[in-house]
Amino acid sequence: MGLDVGSLIKESFRVLFRDKIIFGTAVVLGLIGLISYFPVSPLNLAYSVYIIIAMIIVALFSVFLNAIIVSRVYESKKDGFGYAANNAKKYYLRFLGTYILLGVIVGLGFIAFVIPGVYLAVRLFLAPATVIAEKKGPFDALKRSWEMTRGNWWSIFAVALVLSIIAFFIGLIPVIGTIIGMTVLISSVLIYKKLK
Repeated sequence: MGLDVGSLIKESFRVLFRDKIIFGTAVVLGLIGLISYFPVSPLNLAYSVYIIIAMIIVALFSVFLNAIIVSRVYESKKDGFGYAANNAKKYYLRFLGTYILLGVIVGLGFIAFVIPGVYLAVRLFLAPATVIAEKKGPFDALKRSWEMTRGNWWSIFAVALVLSIIAFFIGLIPVIGTIIGMTVLISSVLIYKKLK
């Protein structure tokens, strides 16, 4: 089954702007992302420690908000924020572990050379969706994503690339870029649903 790149991009934006819970969660992610604009200063150790701790807390909370978005897109239910938040809470540690593994694997791919990092990022693109959809742990989610993306690499790459470029340029405007960037996450769930 082929993936229609244009339709997936349009659907990602449609889901972002039509679902109030997804859009609201993306706005919160954008607002808390503002903490990254506070510089760490080698001259003020206490301030720097505070900013680093705040960034860690924000990162952990951001993973939770991402899990809410994945749950909401996958379930397509109108049961309200509480349902998506409970689902995200239930799978939070698996989701966090998956994000950590993704970061390490893709990061090493980029360190080795950019092309392996891009290849790995696309092959593992569906891992967060499999955590929620199939109740998989981090390693199984990565394995399942690898299986599901076989034969669809170029289409998935095109969707992620176009949405990432749009988010990058709009990202020059604080908060708005993060909100638009959520289309990449949304597209991963939409692709998962089409390939399952």
